[in-house]
Amino acid sequence: MTPSFSDAERDAMREARIAVFEDRLILDAQPPVEDKVLIELAKHCAGPLPEALLALWRTAFGGHLSYDLRARFGEHESSLSFRELFFPENGGYRDLWGWIEHEESLARDAAKERGEAWPGVLKALPFGGFEYLERLYAIVTPGREHGSVHVWSEGLPPGWVFHLNEDSVTRLANDVRELFRMLVLEEDPFESDGNATGVEMLEALDELAELGTAGRTASEKLAQLVRASILDWRAAVADGSIEERPLLRRLALERAARTDDVELLTRLDSLGCNLFEKLRGNAGVLEHALAARALKVARVLLDRGAPAVGALRHGAHAVDPELARELLKRGATVDEGVIMAALNAGHVDTALVLVDALGHTPRSLGLAVCARQAALDLDQSAKRIEAGTLVSNVPSADYRSKAARLYDFANRVDPTLRR
Repeated sequence: MTPSFSDAERDAMREARIAVFEDRLILDAQPPVEDKVLIELAKHCAGPLPEALLALWRTAFGGHLSYDLRARFGEHESSLSFRELFFPENGGYRDLWGWIEHEESLARDAAKERGEAWPGVLKALPFGGFEYLERLYAIVTPGREHGSVHVWSEGLPPGWVFHLNEDSVTRLANDVRELFRMLVLEEDPFESDGNATGVEMLEALDELAELGTAGRTASEKLAQLVRASILDWRAAVADGSIEERPLLRRLALERAARTDDVELLTRLDSLGCNLFEKLRGNAGVLEHALAARALKVARVLLDRGAPAVGALRHGAHAVDPELARELLKRGATVDEGVIMAALNAGHVDTALVLVDALGHTPRSLGLAVCARQAALDLDQSAKRIEAGTLVSNVPSADYRSKAARLYDFANRVDPTLRR
């Protein structure tokens, strides 16, 4: 529940550029939208501006967010970077007019490809996101979906594990109010080492507290809102309710995997949690453990029969040849990207085991060629560092060491092209 603020506290919050919408803090909050701007925006829309979006803009027409948010794209649960609320004439990736022009250009081109005339208005209005990677839209066409929020996320290359690998769209919330209530903190920023989401809010509250008595009391009230948004999976473990609370359960399992915490994993198992559950990125606990080099947790999961199909895709950089062979026997898939991940981590013997599994084909020979070229490039960089023509915070010896591993791999896969 939003606390009540005195006029003096609200003045201090405005000075600190902090606004509150649906109990969530907006930092660098811009002044509320003007009616004349709303009139101009409405000209670009196929229907009326949604009430919830108007309520947000009348609270703050732009700003910065520091919360966690997840979305489900089919079976893939993805972490979103909803960091910015767009506003006009801001420039860069946060400019509202710029994104509207971008969407209009796309809509015009799509209509042309279909052989249709574009009606000149948008069906969905972009209002926030993160740089060019993710955008959130409010549906502005009349009908049942009016006001609902959808998100577009750009796919990243396959090497980005736990991320979408193709551009995707999904429905996120019934309206902007519900969207804001979905914003949470997956870690406690008050207890973090300074890297957790939400730390920016604490820094803003510290600055607010320096604005006299009203600033200090407002800061204390806002801190209560920040605390209320923290997902406390530890309490759910302590009271035994974790199995019935899906997001908290997945967070706890991810935590056990990320920190190699066998004790926590065992406790979750005793409380009825499925240790083979799909987590963020449509990956299991085993994949998360291997990605984090959490080999003790990985061993426990393997001993219990965890599915291993995606294990090498996420963990080739962390496994030795023996574990690689075991994962292959359990059905783990392998491709060129998996082999390069092992090689880039310095595990030549593991990479060779994976090449054997892939088979000595033109694909594996291509890897040898790529490795040899990369080694040549590293050698050249080392020479330039030693000659003083290249500045690097990595010693030339490290370049040469990596080059030697790459040459070793290439020569053992394709000895006909030894340097």
